[in-house]
Amino acid sequence: GGGRLALLPMLTVLIGLEPSVALATMKCGGFSSAFSLIKFHKEGLVKWSLWKKITPWVFLGALGGTFLVIIIDQELFKKLLSISIFISLLIILFSKKKKKQSNHSGDKNISLKACFLSLVAGLLGALFGFKGVFLRYYYVSRGLTFLEATATNKATSFLGSFVSIIGFSAAGLVNWPIAITMFVAGG
Repeated sequence: GGGRLALLPMLTVLIGLEPSVALATMKCGGFSSAFSLIKFHKEGLVKWSLWKKITPWVFLGALGGTFLVIIIDQELFKKLLSISIFISLLIILFSKKKKKQSNHSGDKNISLKACFLSLVAGLLGALFGFKGVFLRYYYVSRGLTFLEATATNKATSFLGSFVSIIGFSAAGLVNWPIAITMFVAGG
């Protein structure tokens, strides 16, 4: 996590991509990080029972966020991205280390608050490229270790990114030469 803090400004400022194109390209190029999901799954770190409960909400949020990225005014989006990067940086800098021992019980119900948080996380993931910051801490609050939360969040990110990539590709927002280079370099 946190890679977009450097990547989005590089794609927009240094390379000159429009913010929507930069985000779409980053999502496609960064999809290679999904390979780590396989490793997390094999190690039993992904808590699929919890993931399944919030998946519909993340999916709906990702659809909404993707749609907003496609239609948003680019100057406004540039300002919103700058604010989101700054907020993410603050969250990363001031977050506390979490526990190392899990006490997650897969049969817990999720609350309306969790559904709303998942919906917002999917929206923010598609719109700004960061859902992990929010969902990781939700997963930890449900009793997962930080590593389990990261692994489960990787599964959530995979779903949200997949939804966004389809929408961004259909809208013609992906700079494929850069995205493919990023994908190969990241895998």
